[in-house]
Amino acid sequence: MISGAFRSLLIADPNVYGQVSTRIYPMQAPESAGLPLIIYQRISETTDADLLIHSTRMQVDCYATTYDAALQLAEDVRRALLNRTCITDTETILDISVVSCIDMYDAETRISRVVTDFMLLWRFNNN
Repeated sequence: MISGAFRSLLIADPNVYGQVSTRIYPMQAPESAGLPLIIYQRISETTDADLLIHSTRMQVDCYATTYDAALQLAEDVRRALLNRTCITDTETILDISVVSCIDMYDAETRISRVVTDFMLLWRFNNN
């Protein structure tokens, strides 16, 4: 599914990979995962029935021990994804844009988080 292509774009970026390596998880991270890390999830998806183009809103949460580190990771993620295309065996990402961004902090765990929503336009390759 599209999440694999999305994750591969993040791992392929040297700045993102340099910070989190492969600590990029769908939905939730394992308890043993260290920081910084990325969690992503699909928020919504629609399909243009005539063009067979999918619009998927993907949320990316960048976690780190400091606000500056979370902010830097989020900026590197944005640069890795913005206006990117990607072709895999099964899908082609045609475009990625930013929808929204918000900063968060959990006082109990003392973890900073930057949440960015991206809109992906993509299609299956067999269409």
